[in-house]
Amino acid sequence: MMKKASASASASASASASASASAFEWEVEVGFQSDTPVVGVEFIPSVHVNYKGSHLSPPATSYTLEVFWHREQNNILGSTNSDDSRKANNNTCVKVSSSRIYVPSEDDIGRRLLLVLYAKDDEGMQKCSTKIFFTSPVIQRPRPCPRNMLVFCSLDRLLRNPNARRPFKDGDFKVLSYNILADLYNKRELYGRRGCPAWALTWEYRRKNLLEEMLSYDADVLCLQEVQSDHFNNFFQPEFEKFGYSVIYKKKTNEVYDGKQYLIDGCAIFFKKDRFKMVVKYEVEYGKMALPLIEKIEPERRNEGIFRLMKDNVAVVAILEGKDQQRICVANTHIHRGASDASDVRLFQVVNLIRGLEKIDASGIPVLVCGDMNSVPGSDPHRFLVNGAVGRYPPNSKNKDPFGMYKHLKLSHSMNLASAYSELPNAEEVESGTLDYILYSENRLKVEGLLKPLDLDSDSKKGKKRLPIPSSLWSSDHVALMANFRIRKAFRGLKCLPPPADPWEQPKSSHRQQYSDNMSKIQDSRFLITSAC
Repeated sequence: MMKKASASASASASASASASASAFEWEVEVGFQSDTPVVGVEFIPSVHVNYKGSHLSPPATSYTLEVFWHREQNNILGSTNSDDSRKANNNTCVKVSSSRIYVPSEDDIGRRLLLVLYAKDDEGMQKCSTKIFFTSPVIQRPRPCPRNMLVFCSLDRLLRNPNARRPFKDGDFKVLSYNILADLYNKRELYGRRGCPAWALTWEYRRKNLLEEMLSYDADVLCLQEVQSDHFNNFFQPEFEKFGYSVIYKKKTNEVYDGKQYLIDGCAIFFKKDRFKMVVKYEVEYGKMALPLIEKIEPERRNEGIFRLMKDNVAVVAILEGKDQQRICVANTHIHRGASDASDVRLFQVVNLIRGLEKIDASGIPVLVCGDMNSVPGSDPHRFLVNGAVGRYPPNSKNKDPFGMYKHLKLSHSMNLASAYSELPNAEEVESGTLDYILYSENRLKVEGLLKPLDLDSDSKKGKKRLPIPSSLWSSDHVALMANFRIRKAFRGLKCLPPPADPWEQPKSSHRQQYSDNMSKIQDSRFLITSAC
């Protein structure tokens, strides 16, 4: 929630010395996501200039915004609240910046920042009252304890490498999977009630925390979910490219409106340029795949089927080739969340993802499947993935299969997938269980190490208590997973068949107009920010 620079939000406005407030034609509105600056994190005020008594903005060329940042000389951390203007008079301030965005330094810790701004016209005349905004004292950014790799190897191998940071071989590669929590779905009020401070929920803080966390893992391949489209373009893509990563991104198909622009999240794959090159990329849209199935539903229930099955979830799949010409297939997806009774929708999406991956697997390429499956161990989608089959169901089971679609799906596969992790705490509450997975071709790949699970449990008087995430240390409501893989000896250097041109067989032309028409029926959700799917 934006905090406006007003008397009720610990901010004050004073008139310019050269004119009375009543003579000013414009007014400046200032807001902050949080009034607590953090060292090293951009502190960005939201500023809007409009005609007094109106929401109409002056022409952009008719005014210049003057912005000044000052730092109080005395450390007032821990002092009691009193009148801001009196404090400013009693505490000498020094100017530190004349830019709208300010990045606090170590010198600012324990001191408040003072923002002074006003607008003036082309002739240099001040056209609005001066706004003065006091922040809370600047704080140091908390640092989480590093998460180390758990190495799976013999004791003899460890003894032979006592000083090695990670006794992995040159051919090994690390794969990270992480749902980073798109800002669209950042439930600030909910997370605030759980104990996460407002300053730790701002995007400026979270993006810095997330980037540093992910770079610290030094993964060769990263699969990220809930990557917001504008944040991908403006932040993640350029930042990761600085560190030698190539980028693949696939947005969801149904944008939402945040009050300013149309946005949506998606799935991204980052891989190190010096380790891999991309051979081919595939994009999967589960909504299109639902069309043939919807046609099999009774006519009177098809509209209901459209809303249930045509979700905007996607997957992005890449076949990468290493320096040794060894190829791997990496699939990254975010499966539909929805209600607890939407297991059939999640199973439909997982089955269709595997349908294409099975053709890639048949070419001899090792396959990795990363993502937020929104499915706990033992659920239908999970059993399908790791067991190769869902199991038998009684006919016309309306609880599990309300549209009778299971009989139209191939509910088995032969990919021999295993989960790198078994069960881990994830997401929002204890009862949510494991939702994220790194699955791999067990017959072709071997797990050599795992990123140590994040300990979210703490002792309390009432016993074990789950610490909530996001927090000031961990900036997502999910936990990053990472596994170190090695190609098994029998498959090293083995020449694979060329990858299929289109494993998912795009909808026939007769379905495409229907897809467009059906998607227009569910565009009402475009204007709402809903919970993550």
